[in-house]
Amino acid sequence: KEEIQLLRDLQAQRDRHFQEERENKRKEIEEEKKKKEEELEMVRRRDEARKEELEKLRNLQVERERILKAERERVSKENELQRQKEERENEKLKEQAIERKKEIETLRALQLQREGQLKSERERIRKQK
Repeated sequence: KEEIQLLRDLQAQRDRHFQEERENKRKEIEEEKKKKEEELEMVRRRDEARKEELEKLRNLQVERERILKAERERVSKENELQRQKEERENEKLKEQAIERKKEIETLRALQLQREGQLKSERERIRKQK
């Protein structure tokens, strides 16, 4: 009977030992699983943060391009207005030059006419003497 009891005790001790090993293994697996889940969560958060940062950068790039386009359009309009203004000023200057030329021609014609009259007058006076 003692042998049987000893065998039962040994069997129970061995069963407890295996039970403890299984329990330890289960805890180890759970801890490993928990650790991996935490790592995955960390990676997911990091990826999400990167995605948000990329989205911010894209938005900034879009805004920058919009501002640059608006600035190019503004400069282009200013240049066009300046060109038109200069064109009008050049037209006015050309018209003024034409007017001056006409005035000079008129004054020359009047001067020639006056010189002709004076010459005629001198001739007449000379003939009278």
